[in-house]
Amino acid sequence: MTTAVPAVQIPADADLEKILRLLTKQKTTAKDPVAVAEATKAVEVTEKAREALVTLYELLGTVELPVDRREMTPEELEAAADLKETANQATQAVAKSIEEVRNVVFNHFDLWLEAEEGAKPGEASYEQDDDGHYLVKQEVFVPSRNVRLTRELAENAPKVVAKDLKTLSEAGKITRADYYRATKRPEVPRVVDPEGFAQLLKDKPELLEVISGAITPGTVTGKFWVRPPKKGK
Repeated sequence: MTTAVPAVQIPADADLEKILRLLTKQKTTAKDPVAVAEATKAVEVTEKAREALVTLYELLGTVELPVDRREMTPEELEAAADLKETANQATQAVAKSIEEVRNVVFNHFDLWLEAEEGAKPGEASYEQDDDGHYLVKQEVFVPSRNVRLTRELAENAPKVVAKDLKTLSEAGKITRADYYRATKRPEVPRVVDPEGFAQLLKDKPELLEVISGAITPGTVTGKFWVRPPKKGK
């Protein structure tokens, strides 16, 4: 649920994104975060997945598809179907393995935070995601591979969509004129006009609490990457 901040002061130079951030407490992807991230099972490749990976490797080296713009033969269509189906199975297997590797590396990062920084699950100063992993940027260097394993944070800003503003207008919580000031019509349906919306909230701060109820909070997600070493290392 979005938390209203009726006494918020809007800086004169604030754009819409900044105003929305001031009106909401930044949320993470966690709705009901678990206390501690669970240990993952060993990374496995099922027999079906193994077969798909081997078959995909073989198909990529043997399947010949048209290189010019023409209708395909029945044999080519069959080969394309085989390649696509096998690729889908292999992709699913690889994605599952990547997620399992992400979990064990993030567990490593979490344990380091708890041991070295005193992080504790559930504390407000250490946000967690749905899986209980801390939302903190971290990295570890792997000398033998000359790469860094990193936990990076991706953030989506809070937003309001025109449909929700229209709902507020129809409910009498904002005027029709307010709705038109906050939106524009380059096409149908109307969309939020960032500049017009921001100026409306500066001109009519009494709308801040009402608008806060229509805001979709921002989210923060931990992303797992393999990066090259930093320059100079």
